[in-house]
Amino acid sequence: MQTDTDVSTQEKTDPETSVNTEQPIQTEEAESTTPVEDINSKSEENVSQNNNINTSKEGTNKKDKPNINEMTKEELADHIKDLADKHPLGIAGIFHIFGNEVTQNGHIAGNIAADKLSGTNFGTNSNATNNLTNGDIHYVGNLNGLNKIDGDNKVVIFGPDIEYRSFENDGAIEVNYGTAEKPDWRKVDIPYNHIVQADQKIDIQGELDKLSQKSDNWASQAQTEGVKADFNDLNNSWTDVSEAIKNAGDSKEPIYVTIDAAHLSGDKRNITIKGIPAGAEAPMIILNVINIQGGDLTVQTHLVLEYADGNNIGGSSETPNQFNKLLWNFGTDVNKLHFAGDYHLGSVLATNAHITNAVNIDGNIIGNKVTVSGETHRWDLTPPFVEFEEPEKPKPEPKPEPEPEPAPENPTPDTPAPQPKPEPEPEPAPENPTPDTPAPQPKPEETPDNTEDFTPPLTVDVSDLDGTDENETPAGEESTEEAIAPLPENVIEKNQKEVTSSKFMVTTTAVTEKSSETTTKPKAEVENQNVTETSKEVGLPETGEDKTNLITTGIVLASIAATITALGSFINKKN
Repeated sequence: MQTDTDVSTQEKTDPETSVNTEQPIQTEEAESTTPVEDINSKSEENVSQNNNINTSKEGTNKKDKPNINEMTKEELADHIKDLADKHPLGIAGIFHIFGNEVTQNGHIAGNIAADKLSGTNFGTNSNATNNLTNGDIHYVGNLNGLNKIDGDNKVVIFGPDIEYRSFENDGAIEVNYGTAEKPDWRKVDIPYNHIVQADQKIDIQGELDKLSQKSDNWASQAQTEGVKADFNDLNNSWTDVSEAIKNAGDSKEPIYVTIDAAHLSGDKRNITIKGIPAGAEAPMIILNVINIQGGDLTVQTHLVLEYADGNNIGGSSETPNQFNKLLWNFGTDVNKLHFAGDYHLGSVLATNAHITNAVNIDGNIIGNKVTVSGETHRWDLTPPFVEFEEPEKPKPEPKPEPEPEPAPENPTPDTPAPQPKPEPEPEPAPENPTPDTPAPQPKPEETPDNTEDFTPPLTVDVSDLDGTDENETPAGEESTEEAIAPLPENVIEKNQKEVTSSKFMVTTTAVTEKSSETTTKPKAEVENQNVTETSKEVGLPETGEDKTNLITTGIVLASIAATITALGSFINKKN
């Protein structure tokens, strides 16, 4: 900001509540490659100069007014939301002109929020100190034409559909007025680092709909008790709110004044509004205009505003020295609203109307469409902000709900994992018979079917418990208990070892050897009282030795086994 135009009611203090009076953020001649967020870099040289404001005013809120230049992108978003939540006009309260379509044919000394903008150049006079911010916030959803936005203390928010790029060393930008296929780049005199591109558009129509509901509600209110008026004299009409303000006491509720549209149209009227409270914290005055005929109204007035502190406003100005406390509510039934006469003072609310002017308007201008052919000046409606408090943040309530849902899902896949483990263990056992396992005892069944059956010798502990043998002794052979004398214990023990060793060797060879050739052994039958033993054919490996010797050895071993078996049977029977 320039040092000869900056205004603040504070001495050097926190950067967020003071004005940078010595160092502008960006001049048109300066070169900069600073990103958007850097436009809010704070200066330590914030001082108070050129105090044009009467600091003795009751309830002044200048100390809380932020400086746009010194705000980060996040602080700017928070500030806009804060004002929108507190201001009776919502987000429209921080803009001079607010509408779906704004067309500039005359001088605009203020900031604009429009979904579609066709402009030349505009911006608030830096000496206009009775607004809600030091500096301007602008919003443009779609750009149909623009040459320049005045003032150094500003932030311009572009909608997501606007395509722009840096130009002239960031001292200006170029905007594509065409399409991606057929671009039409044109220079717009806005420093590149004064622009923020929004992720989504501001819902202008949605805000107008909210204001329409408020407009209807305010229009339904009866005139506040204590308000006086006289409109009989065209040259000296007046309304006085002094008594109503006195009756309100400490209340911050609006003062309602009802004015018939006939008192504002037709021949020009000189109207004085008396007793307007001067303090920023004082109630605002809502002037409900009724009986608009046919939805069209042309306002022709010469207004004079008399404040309670003795200061008067008798004309239009870019730098008014009082707070704006007047809201002209033209309702939702008006379609065309035109301002002629001399000038108009106070904010204008006509959410469904196309607002036009041929004379000056000082205050907020809010409508569906706004076409400026005369001149307009920013003068923000200032409500008693002390009444509006930020709501508490009820955020911790929904947190515990999603936590218990994922808990039961995790343990379920872990439990069935060990169940299939024992199933594959028995499957490989029969498929891969290894020589190390002792299980191949039933393997003799794999021998060819043409071989004779072989019954292994019985061990010494196997006998007929009934005292009789299963097989009868062949006729002609004697079988008596006395015929077989018991063998000495050392001989029995030796024979048992030999038999066991011989059986083990034969069995193991039969399992490990997979030869298709088999050697048939002659049967050795040992008849000993009631026991008959047979020898099974076992395939032996070919070792080059005489097979006759092997057969003889097998017969001898079989005979010894039969003898031991008979001895065991004899002992058991004798016992």
